[in-house]
Amino acid sequence: MKAANSRGLALPRALTAYGGWSGSFHDMIPEIDTWRIATLIFKRYVDEAEAESARRADELWEVGDAAGVVVWRRVAGAVRQAACERDASRTGTLTAARRGEA
Repeated sequence: MKAANSRGLALPRALTAYGGWSGSFHDMIPEIDTWRIATLIFKRYVDEAEAESARRADELWEVGDAAGVVVWRRVAGAVRQAACERDASRTGTLTAARRGEA
């Protein structure tokens, strides 16, 4: 059975796992690919990136793709971390600018 989202569109298999469902999560995508996906989602959706990642995990949950859910939750975590780092760097830049350092 091919995974589909709530609109009936096929979901890319490459974003869920390598190969078929084996009942364990050892076939998950590598960490670097999680960050690549998170970067793309973050660039496209910016402030809505974490919500978009959660929405995709929910869609996969609805069709029973547990491996896909785990991947998209990892992506959501990476997006959250990227957003925190972005906010911290902006705050640091603003603080330095106020002190006349930037």
